[in-house]
Amino acid sequence: GIQYQSQQMFAKFARRSTRRNLKQTRPTKSSSKFFKLAAIGSAPLLMLGLATGVSATSLPLYPEECQSAVNKQIQMELQASYVYLALASYFGSQEVFYPGARSYFLHQSEEETEHAKKLINYQLQRSANVNFYDIKQPVAQVNSLKEAFELVYEIEKEVYENLITIHKLSEENNDPITGDFVMNNLLIHQMKEVQHANTILTLIKRVDGNGTGLLVIDDRIASYTKQDEEKEN
Repeated sequence: GIQYQSQQMFAKFARRSTRRNLKQTRPTKSSSKFFKLAAIGSAPLLMLGLATGVSATSLPLYPEECQSAVNKQIQMELQASYVYLALASYFGSQEVFYPGARSYFLHQSEEETEHAKKLINYQLQRSANVNFYDIKQPVAQVNSLKEAFELVYEIEKEVYENLITIHKLSEENNDPITGDFVMNNLLIHQMKEVQHANTILTLIKRVDGNGTGLLVIDDRIASYTKQDEEKEN
């Protein structure tokens, strides 16, 4: 009788403790997106393991092939950010000075860095190693808006294609978590970035080097950038 009562008391205490811990880990409105994901996706799962006997090792595995592809994507995002920062410096110089292009490239550089941070956080949430590869010096010689946006278009396409590769690998390796993450956080946005770069490049080609026309396009680029910043805020 005493042993049975002790077991009942212990079970009651465990249930109260679990409920209290779950309340403590519930995200607040002021939490950042990363900590919301961490609180919802990690802590309750680990506590569920303690309460029901499910171990942390029984959580979905993260295939090595997907991990490597995500690490490559981190490098590509940081490389793109570096190139865009160089372009922002070029178009901000007194000799060239296209203020719209400068704002665009500064915004793009910051955006690519944020994408890299999202991917890094994702790797950490999946308990994967984050590998940092060399960021190469920009080697392309750019002497005009046309050449700059030809380069942008190629960069954005390469980034998009690698995201497609990650999504395919997630399907092939039965890793829907990575597939959903890439689709919801990066892939759709990247498709729009490719289209956006192509639209600007098409407009630049139409004016065929006309100085007045390029200034008008530069103003258009500035308005695009402002719209993007307003959407993000």
